[in-house]
Amino acid sequence: PLHQLVVGQALQPLEHHRLPAARHQRFVQAALGPLVGLRASPGLQRVARRVLHYDVTSLYPSVMLAFGYFPRRDSLGVFPSLLRDLRTFRVQAKHLARTAETDEARAHYDALQSTFKILINSFYGYLGFPLGHFNDYPAANQVTAKGRELIQAIMAWLKDRGARLIEIDTDGLYVVAPPDVRTPEEEDRLLHDMSTILPEGISLELAGRYPAMFSYKMKNYVLLDEAGRLGITGSGLRSRGLELFQREWMEAMFLHLLRGESEKIRELTQRYAEAFEQHTFDIRKFMKTETLQDSLETYREKVRGGRRNPAATYELALRSARPYQPGDQISYYVAGTSKKVKVHEAAKLASEWDPKNPDENVEYYKAKLVELAEKFRPFFESR
Repeated sequence: PLHQLVVGQALQPLEHHRLPAARHQRFVQAALGPLVGLRASPGLQRVARRVLHYDVTSLYPSVMLAFGYFPRRDSLGVFPSLLRDLRTFRVQAKHLARTAETDEARAHYDALQSTFKILINSFYGYLGFPLGHFNDYPAANQVTAKGRELIQAIMAWLKDRGARLIEIDTDGLYVVAPPDVRTPEEEDRLLHDMSTILPEGISLELAGRYPAMFSYKMKNYVLLDEAGRLGITGSGLRSRGLELFQREWMEAMFLHLLRGESEKIRELTQRYAEAFEQHTFDIRKFMKTETLQDSLETYREKVRGGRRNPAATYELALRSARPYQPGDQISYYVAGTSKKVKVHEAAKLASEWDPKNPDENVEYYKAKLVELAEKFRPFFESR
């Protein structure tokens, strides 16, 4: 399966370093049951102010090192030695990224620490990797259980201090700061006090402070930083299936929402609707670009056999008589006058759009705008 191939690529360096040291030994791989993972928990929805982001530094790798959760068959101790060195390197790169004086240096060290984050986290993933020579399911379960225990302890401590949970993941959590914590000095003191409940080898850091945060649903949220920039996380808010005008409307809407300007969102939506009515949007605002996955012949057979529905990209490729192949991209828009159309019948190539005689389907795109606004209306009209 594809997921095994991807995971396997990340874990190959681990095999490369361990096997030469232990090739003389014989190991038996045994499936010892399912892994017990840490699930994200739902927290405060909608808009929160004075948000603090706490991060447990390299949680799973740190748990493995602090509590000795390693493969039982690694008798030479290669696993902890490698992990300790790589974790130290990643922490140093992360520190350099935060203290860098230039954007270029910051980008360099951030890319470096991100790369090593993937690598050191793969040590945990390796424990539950079915094809690994040194996998160890019980050890993997111990890591996740201990990680969950630590996060829950932090959550309980923060709750007792008056903080409110917004979002939690496997590395850290976002909370509304306690009422009596308002200055950087008070935030530092809170972090220091909280760190005292953690075992040796597990460190907690204040990864960020944000004036506002919008929590849409689990693992889907928007952050407004102190410089007024947005950070959008989650497939529910960053779908590739959205046209550019939808993404731009969402970004503008999030800014208004997080700045406390909800009353401006209705006006924003009206401006976008008028832009369609007056044909002031360029083709790039509403065209879609999609990639052909199947050959045209395979597509025909699937449609004839009822195994898939007609799709605009393939219908346009067939009509064009060009030798399109899987992997080719096609950009298109929807023409016509009715908001209820069959897209595969109303679609036209983006190259056919004429700015002097625009024929995009105004009612169709306005309906998509209204649908998007309705999706978020409960979050901004109730404020």
